[in-house]
Amino acid sequence: GALGTGALLAGCEQAAEERTFTRAEVAEHDCAEVGIWVTFGDGVYDITTFVEQHPGGKEKILMAAGSEVEPLWTYYRQHYSPQVRELLAQYRIGTLAPGEAVPALPSDDPYANEPRRHAALIVRQEQPFNAETPLSIMDDFVTPTPLWYVRHHHAVPDIQ
Repeated sequence: GALGTGALLAGCEQAAEERTFTRAEVAEHDCAEVGIWVTFGDGVYDITTFVEQHPGGKEKILMAAGSEVEPLWTYYRQHYSPQVRELLAQYRIGTLAPGEAVPALPSDDPYANEPRRHAALIVRQEQPFNAETPLSIMDDFVTPTPLWYVRHHHAVPDIQ
């Protein structure tokens, strides 16, 4: 896809003497009682202590418990940031065994059919789209629809 996992892993460097795990071992760690593990690229992370602090709520992060985060991050692209990679790196406990790396995601981009937005909007993030109306162009108490604040947590659905 457009977001190469290698480029996104910068900042999640491998520690000197890491343990190696199979995907089956990671899958056993899907609840607080045994620990909550996830994978990102070839890294294995124990996020048990972070789950309650997840800004999106523990229900969302638990959707990846015992497996890879990439399928969820395809939609929640705000996770592909240096700050999130830095945070994730703190929880790294090992590496997936050779041949156990997560398969590449399908190339279907959920954001491929995003609508065009008004050029005057102040874009804070492209995917998911987050923008606001600049105060400098507001000359009325009623905000024109194309300039209305826009924020999505997901891709805009294609309803045709």
